[in-house]
Amino acid sequence: MEGKEYNPLSVDENIQFASIKKESAVNIYTKYKNIVISSEKSLNGATVFVYDLNGRLLKTKTINSQSKDVEIETGLPKGVYAVRLISVFSKASKMVIIKGD
Repeated sequence: MEGKEYNPLSVDENIQFASIKKESAVNIYTKYKNIVISSEKSLNGATVFVYDLNGRLLKTKTINSQSKDVEIETGLPKGVYAVRLISVFSKASKMVIIKGD
């Protein structure tokens, strides 16, 4: 850049940044053999994926409720599972333990 000193840390004052959308808080935990998801916003349209420790997809559930709290029956045996939630407002992943009979 001729005639202008280049500074890699400088910011062009004409650049405008789009507002950053904050993701809402999501809690994922188990209750007996069920997975419970609690959110600040409606979970309607969110999709929940449950994986085993080998990465195999075991269960997919799309939430069709305006509720902020959802309990999903898994029918899975005791063990450790990865749960992933994807919604318009949030993305969350958590390892959960389903306790036995």
